[in-house]
Order: sequence, then structure tokens, then C-alpha cells
Amino acid sequence: MVHSSSFKYTVGIHNASSFVVPGTPWISGSTVSDGKQQVMRFPTVAKSVTVYNDTEATTAGSLRVHVQSGSNSCTTNGTDNAIAVTDPVIDGKHYVVLSGSQNSITLTQKMKEIYVSANGSDINYTVSAVLTNIPAGRMFDLTGSGINYGSRH
Repeated sequence: MVHSSSFKYTVGIHNASSFVVPGTPWISGSTVSDGKQQVMRFPTVAKSVTVYNDTEATTAGSLRVHVQSGSNSCTTNGTDNAIAVTDPVIDGKHYVVLSGSQNSITLTQKMKEIYVSANGSDINYTVSAVLTNIPAGRMFDLTGSGINYGSRH
């Protein structure tokens, strides 16, 4: 068997060890305006993401958490961007609603970004992530049925 001296073992999306080791903490937050969406992009791939709705439980609005943009206009962390109710992410109900007594959700899946949108009022939120050492550029885009298109059953 011939061994190549040019092979270098590195972190990667399909490298289980990259997700087993303890990660690096990352925390940020903002306020998303009613009828708008925001993105939080991570500097490296996250192995776990928790989103908190920091708005009073008595507020009429809710925070929608989704893994794909409702439009292509989300570019800057914590900046409002338009989202339409006819957008496939919203119309197909490809999101989780945080309001009232359910004020957080933890997603234990690899991702390079998370999206939030407000419905009914401006919503304060915090995002906490556990980051790997995998460069975000190595992560594929999340897309497909159940993420940004498909029927709502």
C-alpha cells in the first residue's frame, strides 16, 4: 500500500470528529420588525443553534424561526429585510413559531446561518450557537422539501 505524504487530515462537514468535540460559543441578538426577516450568519459551521424570543409573553406578535430565507435579500446580520406571506418558506409553513410559553428552540443540526421573522409586532431575540472549526464556506445550502418548498400538510 502506498501512502501519500501530501494527504492532510482536516475538519469538514462529513468528519464526525468535527462535531463530537466541544464547540466554541457564539451569541448575538437583535430586534426584527413586524413583517420583516433577519439572518444570523455564523463565522464557522454551527453544530447546535438556540433561538430565544426575548419579547414579553404578553406581546401579540410571534417570532418565526426558519433555516432558509424567505427571499434573497438577507445579507447582513441583524438587518431587517422584507418577507411576503406568499413566500414559499412562510406559505409552506417551513418555520417554528416562538411565542407565549414556548420562548426558545434548540436545533441540533449543522448550519451556517439561521433566519427569523416577526409576525404581529416587533420582536426581540437572541441566538446562541455552538460552533465547530469547519469554515462556513464548506457547508452546503439547506434547501428542499420541508425547508423552503413543498406542500403544507
